[in-house]
Amino acid sequence: MKKTLNLKLLIIFTSLIALPLISQAADPGPLQAVKSVANIAGLGLTGQAPTIQQVIIAIVNYALGFLGIFFLISILLAGWQWMSSMGDAEKIDKAKSRLKNSIIGIVIVLISFSLTVYLADLYYKTTCTGGYYCPSVNPNPSGECSSDLDCSRQFGSNNYKCQNNSCVFQP
Repeated sequence: MKKTLNLKLLIIFTSLIALPLISQAADPGPLQAVKSVANIAGLGLTGQAPTIQQVIIAIVNYALGFLGIFFLISILLAGWQWMSSMGDAEKIDKAKSRLKNSIIGIVIVLISFSLTVYLADLYYKTTCTGGYYCPSVNPNPSGECSSDLDCSRQFGSNNYKCQNNSCVFQP
């Protein structure tokens, strides 16, 4: 009974992981499908190689995601054990212990994930490698210039050109 239940769970989880990959591989060529899945997952295969810090952050996030799923499944199994214990005190105690440990584990994973997201955001903001928060060099640009380089330094963009000693936006 237990072996068949484990086999059924293995088949279900394997199919849940494999089905999205199979459906993505059916449309374009296999390499393009892998690249599109990687881009959706945020692995940064857009032409530029990710930094080692970005790779580490991605690995930690995926590992914490899998740990969260593991503890969630452990909580469900503890509930199943408790409901199927048929009043046996030893089985109930075992299920309670598993439930308590699973809740502690999922709380630790949530705290770790929150800390990782905060530190990753802090890293991206301080190094400007994420591309979404790169402040201009001069936080209060005056708009006065003598060359295009002055405008790009003030506004942090090459879209500003110097015309008549004033920076003008030109997309």
